[in-house]
Amino acid sequence: MVAFPATPHKLERGTEVTERLLSLSEVAELTSTSKSFWRKLAHRRVVPTVRIGRLVRIPQSAVDAYMRLGLRPAVDRPQLLRQR
Repeated sequence: MVAFPATPHKLERGTEVTERLLSLSEVAELTSTSKSFWRKLAHRRVVPTVRIGRLVRIPQSAVDAYMRLGLRPAVDRPQLLRQR
């Protein structure tokens, strides 16, 4: 798995967080995957998370970036068959 670059895990006092933070359930619904899939990614620190007490939230940008990692370009089918 490709991990995200290291990011600071603590914010300075007074720092504003304006990005939308999603719950594991919201991320699972948004990506049509399971909640446990995102829990594993968060636990393995594959995606950055924000802890608010005992709640785990994933920034919207982290979800977008993770989904882009799996994006594969379309292949022209006739060209693919000629390569065989």
